[in-house]
Amino acid sequence: MALWDKSDVAGWVDAKQRVSLRVMDGMRTHPPRWRQAVVWITCSTLILAGDPAKGGSCPPETVQQVQTLNSSIQVINVPEAGHQIRREAFSTYMEAVRSFLGAHMA
Repeated sequence: MALWDKSDVAGWVDAKQRVSLRVMDGMRTHPPRWRQAVVWITCSTLILAGDPAKGGSCPPETVQQVQTLNSSIQVINVPEAGHQIRREAFSTYMEAVRSFLGAHMA
C-alpha cells in the first residue's frame, strides 16, 4: 500500500471491513465458471495482468487460457504491479487503457 495515494486508504479499509467472509467461502465451494463466460464475450476486451508474485490475480497459465478461449480479449502484462495495477503502475495503466480505447473507439 506504500504506492497508494493516502486518499485511497480509508476507502480500502472500509471496504475490507464490510466484506462478508461468506462470499469468499462461497467462491471456494462454488468457484466462478469464468471459462464458460469468457467464450460469450463479443466485444473487444482489455485485461491488465499484474505479477502474481506481487499479488496479481491472473497467472500466465490463466492468461494463456483466456487468449485461447477468446481472441477478442487483449491481455497486457504489467510486471511492475501486483493486483492494484492502476495504483501500483499508474503510467503503464493509463498508457494501456488509452491505447486500447484509441484503437477501439474510432
